[in-house]
Amino acid sequence: MIKSVADAIARGDYLAAAQLLQTLPAHDPWVMLYTAQVQERSEEFEQAETLYRQLLKTDYGPKIATEARRGLQRLSEQHKPAPTLVAVSTAPPPLPSTGPAPTLSAPDSNATSVLILEPLPNAAKPEAARKFAQVMNIETYAARLFLPSRGWRFYRAGRWSEIAQYGQQLSAQGIPVCWLPLEALQQVQVLEVSYFQSVTPEGATVWVEQGQAQPFSCKFAWAEVTQRVSGLLPIFEQVVARDKQGKFQRKEEIQDHAQICDLHLPGRNTILRLYRGVYQFNQGISLSTPKAPQTLPEETSWANWKHLEAFLDYYLPTVPHWTDFTLFAETIVDQTDLLSPIPAHIDLFRREESCWDPAFHLYSGLIFWKNLN
Repeated sequence: MIKSVADAIARGDYLAAAQLLQTLPAHDPWVMLYTAQVQERSEEFEQAETLYRQLLKTDYGPKIATEARRGLQRLSEQHKPAPTLVAVSTAPPPLPSTGPAPTLSAPDSNATSVLILEPLPNAAKPEAARKFAQVMNIETYAARLFLPSRGWRFYRAGRWSEIAQYGQQLSAQGIPVCWLPLEALQQVQVLEVSYFQSVTPEGATVWVEQGQAQPFSCKFAWAEVTQRVSGLLPIFEQVVARDKQGKFQRKEEIQDHAQICDLHLPGRNTILRLYRGVYQFNQGISLSTPKAPQTLPEETSWANWKHLEAFLDYYLPTVPHWTDFTLFAETIVDQTDLLSPIPAHIDLFRREESCWDPAFHLYSGLIFWKNLN
């Protein structure tokens, strides 16, 4: 019977699907999922959202969770009401006026801070490892293992007075490093972009509503964007698998990824954040460019995101694009005590919080401040 419901939905016969669902147990997770899909296509959006969220609260397996999350994403992207003109006209100015780049406020000597190692060529590692070992008082062979060849590596967290001293000593020895107090992340405004309202060769206007008491529009020039930071945030689910002894056990696996991109506007002390689940591809302008034409939103978020990336490539061709987030994250995501207190400014449909979200915010914040100082 469930297969008959799925077939009815697949061919667009939602009336037949609804009639079949009425004969099945209402609390069966597949019945709940298909009921939500029928409600979604019947424009009963609130009821559909309630069922999707209810399915995510209980572990019904990765297939149910993935479909429920996709349903919530469709509701967010396709069925959110368009903003009103009143909200635009009454909203306060969303961005500070363009001015000098911000400077890092003097942190407290005990402020929690991080020391990050930057990549260097293999040919430079022997000498760099010797100097690194001297500064950090460790064995040379161990020092070489710490020095990365690709991407940034988290090395140490500690008090600002200690971390800054190590950073200065290593930098003086020609070892590429950066260091930052975590409180600096709070000095930068983060705006989560819902969609692009308009675009010209000189600049663009975006609509912001996530995390705001009142939605508003933000106009900026492409020349104000100094850095672009992209990454993939894994979505985890609990799955059941057999161990080596053939026994069933639950384990966490990556079932999906959420794309994310930050645009840095240091002259306004602002990061514009675009990511899947908040960006509404059915709203605003088409993300079409002469190099990547698009007439309608795609059926999948991955295809839509490819158009968004091509759109940004076209208008920001010379802006540095940082894409090594995963390499950095793999060196720090297990630092739960360090990352958990960091407000991530990322609102994904997760069953539980993940350190990958604050890790991305830290990565982007490190890049923001590194290129100002």
